[in-house]
Amino acid sequence: MWLITKHVSALLTLRRDAAKRHTERFPGAKYKAFPTETEARHWFNKTAIELRVPALLEQQQPPSTIPQTMTDNRFLRSQFSISPTAQTIYTDGACLSNGRVSGRAGIGVFFGPGDARNISARLPGEHQTNQRAELFAVLKALEILHYTQQPGQFVILTDSKYVIQSLTQWAGTWERNDWKTKKGTLVVSKDLFKRSRDMLRTLRENSISVEFRHVPGHSGICGNEMADKLAVEGAWKDNVVQVDWEEEFDDDELDAMASEINI
Repeated sequence: MWLITKHVSALLTLRRDAAKRHTERFPGAKYKAFPTETEARHWFNKTAIELRVPALLEQQQPPSTIPQTMTDNRFLRSQFSISPTAQTIYTDGACLSNGRVSGRAGIGVFFGPGDARNISARLPGEHQTNQRAELFAVLKALEILHYTQQPGQFVILTDSKYVIQSLTQWAGTWERNDWKTKKGTLVVSKDLFKRSRDMLRTLRENSISVEFRHVPGHSGICGNEMADKLAVEGAWKDNVVQVDWEEEFDDDELDAMASEINI
């Protein structure tokens, strides 16, 4: 028997006695039983947003408490060596229960307050991991630049060193080695790295310059905090089975291969 206990947060447990231990200190706590794990997790996923998201979002610093230096555009450009003429884009990924079967990931892309290009979405596919979400968020930002075709300088700021180093240092070697690591294994998230590399080339050909900067996460930088908020909200959205790409960036063989890789 699968039991769901609910008080301040939701807890999935296998045994009734375990559920009792977790809730006996809370008067009025409720139990809900399900015959299978699938039914229990379905209920949990539907109701968890009501229980978790408000608390998660409350953890974000309100604008009034963010240090002035972190919202000062001139300070940030100086701190991260960003040209005064470059446009900034913040990206982030989030994964609740990262590394588990029940994990759910989301992406956040933040261009600015009220900007129609801002994105909060669920990470597509079965492989719900934080690193894949971080990379997919960058890819969506690149897609937006491709669609708008606005020549100029752009800087993508992310708190993922993994994504920046992969795209700027390692991906070139992987590509030359047929997307294999030094150990001869296929690169994790090869599909996203390949598309990102192809997109960056296309953007350069259209006089759209893209650079990357690493920013510390959860340190009060307004743009990063907003991208994180969008990513967390996206993680609680409905699952997306697949995503459409422009034909020039589509690769059926690659998609079939990627779907068989545990990434």
